[in-house]
Amino acid sequence: MLTGRNGLPPRSEWDAAQPGSRLAQQVDAILTAEAHGATVEVVAVDVADADAMTALFTRFGGDLPPLAGVIHAAAALGNASTTAMTADDVATMFRPKVAGTVVLHELTRHHSLDFFVMFSSTSAVWGSRELGHYAAANQFLDAMAHHRRSLGLPALTVDWGTWDEMRVASADDRAEVAHAGMHPMPTADALSVLGNLLAQPDLTHVVVAAVDWSVLKPVYEARRPRPLLAMVAPPRASGRVGRPAQAAPPELAMRLADLEGGARKELVVDFLREEVARALGIAEPLAVDVEQGLFEMGMDSLMSVELKSRIERAVGSNLPSTLTFNYPNILALAGYVVTEVLPESSAAVAPASPARTAETNRDETSGETNRDETSHDDASEDELAAMLASRLAKLQ
Repeated sequence: MLTGRNGLPPRSEWDAAQPGSRLAQQVDAILTAEAHGATVEVVAVDVADADAMTALFTRFGGDLPPLAGVIHAAAALGNASTTAMTADDVATMFRPKVAGTVVLHELTRHHSLDFFVMFSSTSAVWGSRELGHYAAANQFLDAMAHHRRSLGLPALTVDWGTWDEMRVASADDRAEVAHAGMHPMPTADALSVLGNLLAQPDLTHVVVAAVDWSVLKPVYEARRPRPLLAMVAPPRASGRVGRPAQAAPPELAMRLADLEGGARKELVVDFLREEVARALGIAEPLAVDVEQGLFEMGMDSLMSVELKSRIERAVGSNLPSTLTFNYPNILALAGYVVTEVLPESSAAVAPASPARTAETNRDETSGETNRDETSHDDASEDELAAMLASRLAKLQ
């Protein structure tokens, strides 16, 4: 039984479907299933219409076989920032995901089901710009899965990433999502994963996505730290951004090698001005206000990640994914680069070794300053934090 708000045309009209159209794809899927022995019926019904759904459910065990399982994949999609979001925006988004889920839950409580699967989204896990209402609607599905389990009922919610077929998203939306590190999964692969999940009856909630963490993590941490993503260490040198370009000489480090004092910061400010202007599409770098916040000037998270990547190539070092959160304008960024990333004492050796030199650590138990036995050159910020926590634990 396939249900949807609009249903499909009568079977007598299926042959007229334009090749490659969505209708042709749906018809082909149904005919393929029937060729394998299934009987498919298509019903036009709104999953959130309790009366219509109740009437449909009376057919199970009558003119239809008993109901054995449910896959709830209904969705609505529309972008809206939280400041511009209306009550209608929320109601439209919640209708299939919230009201529809409640209807299905109540109507199936006394059916002996093999499975009850709800299609959720990764937006429910780490959010999505201009999709706060969509994220909230999908979080309801995740909560419902645990509620049904507490009642002894079957339930599985899958927080899907992007598929190669996204009917409710435009081509521009799909491109933007992919640019942020969420790669589209081939439909056949996603369905294969779903089949494997259905074979695990004790599973309640799972995330399935093709993620490039070296891209997505810094995108999401550009404006503020993310406690969930703090536990994710992206693989080094696997992504387009967040990777130190150690194959080429670090340009900025070399230019700073022969400078001292205020001239060093002045050079870094000029460099950052040019890079920020490039990121924002500003023709004249001098038009960029060095004290104005980067995001106030119109920089978004993707732009900030690209900016961080270019700075990393110029200094020859990994930089924290929260760089533009910690140092929100050009002056602050320049101060960080001059004092922390390329301090004057190490500027001369930076071109020969693009990775940071190992830091010295004071042994609190002896009062002596010793170089770490473990090289921190290739350690990420999260790994350094873990090393520090381990050292503190030993001291305690």
